[in-house]
Amino acid sequence: MTAAEITQNYINYVVKHPKKKHTLFRFATTMGIATETIQQHFTTAKAIEQQIWGIFFDQTLKQLSADANLFENYSAREKMLAFFFTLEEVMGKHREFIAATYPVSWLTFSEPECLSDFKNRFLAFTNQLITQGLDTQEIAWRAILTGRYAGLIWLEVPAIIRFWVNDQSENFEKTDSLIEKTVNFTFDAMGHTVLDSGADLLKFLWATR
Repeated sequence: MTAAEITQNYINYVVKHPKKKHTLFRFATTMGIATETIQQHFTTAKAIEQQIWGIFFDQTLKQLSADANLFENYSAREKMLAFFFTLEEVMGKHREFIAATYPVSWLTFSEPECLSDFKNRFLAFTNQLITQGLDTQEIAWRAILTGRYAGLIWLEVPAIIRFWVNDQSENFEKTDSLIEKTVNFTFDAMGHTVLDSGADLLKFLWATR
């Protein structure tokens, strides 16, 4: 049995048994799969969930690249918005699985274990957008903060997913609004502000005094 077959079986198992505690042993027993077969690829149920979220990320990028010419012409801000809206579409195909496995309590502040592979992919993707934004001056270079931009943006991701899981609005309109407002705020903050303009003016005045 391949890793891909195991992950699909795990999704089916979780959807059929959403309220059970999902362990590798219980998954194997319920689905009639030898534990040793699963352990050739995954040592825990959490490891399977991490793989699945990595797949969700890859599916999101695949959809974005379906019209590569259009996507490549987007600004960094537009690419980030497109990413989140497309991720929302991908998650929508697996809502029952995500609702059964993702920690949805707002009292849960720790980073969900299931997103570890997703996080690595997201940070790499975000750093590419930041580089693009710096090149086009859409994003301002700041000595201390620039290297932390991707990590700061990442902090928004678990919260957006959690909001989506809890969202009962029609067509997830509230999540759409949250994504738009969050991304726009972030890129406004990373862009050139009046403080940057003031600093440039002071530097100019100091240099010409």
